[in-house]
Amino acid sequence: MYEGATEYFSLLIQVENMIITEEEFIKEIRLKLNRASTFKSFSFTQMSEKILSKKYQKEYVNVYNKGALLAFFLDIEIAKSSNGEKRLIDVMKQLIDKYGADKSFNDDDLFDDIIELTSPEIKQFLDLYIKGYQILKYKQVFRSIGWEYKSTKVERVNYFGSFGIDYKDSNFIIADPKPNCSIAFQQDDIILAINNEALTQDNIDDLFESYFMVYKQESEIEVSIIRKGVKMVLKGKPIKGVLNIKNHIQKIEGMNSSQSKLNQLFFK
Repeated sequence: MYEGATEYFSLLIQVENMIITEEEFIKEIRLKLNRASTFKSFSFTQMSEKILSKKYQKEYVNVYNKGALLAFFLDIEIAKSSNGEKRLIDVMKQLIDKYGADKSFNDDDLFDDIIELTSPEIKQFLDLYIKGYQILKYKQVFRSIGWEYKSTKVERVNYFGSFGIDYKDSNFIIADPKPNCSIAFQQDDIILAINNEALTQDNIDDLFESYFMVYKQESEIEVSIIRKGVKMVLKGKPIKGVLNIKNHIQKIEGMNSSQSKLNQLFFK
């Protein structure tokens, strides 16, 4: 969870310094939800104890997805239980004062300290979602902060047909393109760029969603690829269709007073 908290704070500080908006923060949370959903559920405490095993090494990257979500949810729960008087960052600062850079700790002692610094209600969260492997209650917690969550939402969209993207040998590769594709993709095409924007591990999720899931324009796009060693540019126009959007989140219009108060605490 510890790197997950760092990942979460890296997003939160951008909100607090008005580098990104609440809507952009929501988009980042959605991406983490989507990425986390591709991993099996596991105990973060158990993973930290057995990180050198092969089973958990391949799961470790999920720390930056589910771990960040856990930190966000824990921050919300701490804020709720303290009536907005305390946040996760306050607890972290108190723990730093206690342990410093050189003093080690075990998870059980750390959790006891967190509960002591917050409230007994936080124990249930730690037991269920960090020690345990229960699925986070997205709808309930997001609603408390003024967000409406749906695991899937059907939307009419512009898109370019159905296909997948695999990542192999540092390349983004087209997988299983369907006949409805309006771009002439073939199996194992390597995607280099979309509208001259090169694909990277950092931007693939944003670009894939912006162009291939919820494209909001009607204009043609260009996709630079390599096919059997030959570079080429494919073009295609969007088609209209219906798409199931995973982990849809949007702000609630007309929040109640408690939702508004908590939302303002995070996104004022």
